[in-house]
Amino acid sequence: MNELNIRHFKLMNELIQNYTEGKIKFSKLVSRLDELITNLDNPPQEWIEGAKSLWFDLEEINAVLLDEKNKDRTVETFKTDIAEIIKKLSLLIAEFP
Repeated sequence: MNELNIRHFKLMNELIQNYTEGKIKFSKLVSRLDELITNLDNPPQEWIEGAKSLWFDLEEINAVLLDEKNKDRTVETFKTDIAEIIKKLSLLIAEFP
C-alpha cells in the first residue's frame, strides 16, 4: 500500500475514533470521510463501491438531520444505525488490500 493510502486510512480511523469519543460532529465525520475515500490512490473497484455505499448511508442520515422539516430528529435518533455503519466501515478499512 502506498504512503497516500496509508495516511488516508490512518485519518479515516482517527475520524471514526474522534466521532465515537464525541470530539467531532457527525457532519464533519461525513464530509471528511467523503474526501478521504474519494482521494484514495487507485483502490480496488469492489472496495471503493463498498466504502461509498456505507458513506452514502451516513450522508443520507446527515441530510435528514439537516432538513428543516426534521428539527425533532437528532444524531441520537440514528445512534444505532450510525454505529452499525461505522462498524462496517471500520472493518472495510481494516480489510483494504
